[in-house]
Amino acid sequence: MKATINSYSIKELPIMMAMINTDGVLVEATKKWAKFYGFKGDSFIGLHLTEIFKGEQCEQQKEIFEDVLKGIHKQGICDHKEHQYFKWDFSPWLSDDMELLGTVLKIEDITQELQTNLKYDKLDNLLNIQSEISKVGIWEYDMFSKTITWSKTTKDIYDVPLDFEPTVENFIKFYDGEEAKESMKNLYKTSAEIGITWHKTMKINSAKGVKKHIITACRPITQNKKVVKLVGTVQDVSEQVNAKIQIVENEKLLRTLIDSLPASIYIKDLESRKVMINQQECKFFNKTEEEILGKNDFDLFEPELAKILRKEDLDVMESKEPMLGKRFTYRNATGESLSFLTSKLPLLDIKGRVKGLIGISLDISDVVSKEAELQELIKVTAVQNKKLLNFAHIVSHNIRSHSANFTMLLNFLNIESDGIEKQRLMDMLTETASKLSETLEHLNEVLEINANLKLENEPINLYEATIKALNNLRTQILDSDINVKVTIDDTIVVQAVPQYLENIITQFISNSIKYRHPDKPLVIDIKSSITESKVLLNVTDNGLGFDIYQHQDKLFGMYKTFHDNPDAKGIGLFIAKNQAEAMGAKLAVCSEINEGATFSIIFKHGE
Repeated sequence: MKATINSYSIKELPIMMAMINTDGVLVEATKKWAKFYGFKGDSFIGLHLTEIFKGEQCEQQKEIFEDVLKGIHKQGICDHKEHQYFKWDFSPWLSDDMELLGTVLKIEDITQELQTNLKYDKLDNLLNIQSEISKVGIWEYDMFSKTITWSKTTKDIYDVPLDFEPTVENFIKFYDGEEAKESMKNLYKTSAEIGITWHKTMKINSAKGVKKHIITACRPITQNKKVVKLVGTVQDVSEQVNAKIQIVENEKLLRTLIDSLPASIYIKDLESRKVMINQQECKFFNKTEEEILGKNDFDLFEPELAKILRKEDLDVMESKEPMLGKRFTYRNATGESLSFLTSKLPLLDIKGRVKGLIGISLDISDVVSKEAELQELIKVTAVQNKKLLNFAHIVSHNIRSHSANFTMLLNFLNIESDGIEKQRLMDMLTETASKLSETLEHLNEVLEINANLKLENEPINLYEATIKALNNLRTQILDSDINVKVTIDDTIVVQAVPQYLENIITQFISNSIKYRHPDKPLVIDIKSSITESKVLLNVTDNGLGFDIYQHQDKLFGMYKTFHDNPDAKGIGLFIAKNQAEAMGAKLAVCSEINEGATFSIIFKHGE
């Protein structure tokens, strides 16, 4: 019995289908099939397979057709045009009595399906690759099957094997602490019920017992306003969290160290505003950190000093060269003078651009004070050494000379038999003894000056002390017809030891008389002058004078003389200098040959 073909019904089917009898001849097809193969109307009816398929395709179709006639169902995929793919299906065509009538050929365009599948496969591969590269795991929870899927990276983060099957119960156990477990349960529950998106950093204990910090993110997927799936990511951020903790600890340690330093440390921006300071800087200004931050030097110092500091800042920032170890003095609110050693270094960003400067300022006031004390001690030591040399000169030269004379004269006396000669030797011994006694007296006088610590300075009227010294030399002045001029402010009072000051003035006047010029009347001019820090008494004469440069090493030295005057002993000025130093005063001299000399005693003003 033959099967009846409803030609109209077949033609209108919305698929590509053709019916071929056992002889390989097309007996019917849908319009879509005819159009696909380029036929118009029923022009294809009666055509053999070999007339439709050509070449290699024809041979393939013949083999497939023969297999189908044997009752074998055949399927396959082929490309028809560029980037077009079709699924073909050859199935037996049977009558109602199951008699083989031929084959039914169906063709389906699966280009879009293949592209979609390819896109999803590619996307899935990319996600897996991205997950492995970025070390961000992916997870998924199906609301209907109640199953959880983890990517390989997710399993690596939790340190579980690849065959591990996560469940709602077992993956919650990884979270560290009961509070964390409850928190995560509530987050997942809230996402599933009302569809919120969240991400949270938590601590877990991995399957290997390793404590890790992870960031879990969750996003609900909805269909018809109902959550059907939860998807998300998980990332191991232990290194970042631990690094951040370490940075915070290091910052605390650095801050503690900076605040413990005795130096002021600060950071300024490009406008010289302070953006970071330590506790020593707060202590220096006697202000809180909040009161200093954001302020510049014009807000904190006097305008003149602020200009200097701003110029230093600009020089450092513009040149990118540090300013190291510069001293600067600052007078604080109490009037105390403080000395600082300051360094400024340019602060650069990662691109090498200046974004400010770092300042370090160390209070060296104590060091400066000690330096001044040391310098004063060095000066005193130098003076003492010079005095010791003078004393050594006395001992090694003068006293030894007298001793040698004694020994020699005594030897002569022992061998001399002549009475007259013995008397002459005795006279010489007497003279030598007298000179030795004089030397010892000078030595004793100097020693008394340096050792007599009980003598203290007291207020003395300078004019009255000068008149007293002049009275001591009154006879010499009158006998020699000396013109003495005194111009002293009778209100000037100096701090001095009375007998020392009187002796010094007497010595100056006596010196002028002793070295007066033989060809002109002696004039002695005694004047006072006063400045902010000094009081001077000058004794000027028009005597012989001397070459100050030639004899500068002899000035005020023991037994140092500048002339051949037989009365010159070189001890008076030496003693005067020691007396002046004992009072805290100084002696000075200026002179020119044949023009005279000026001897001065200098007192500190007000002392």
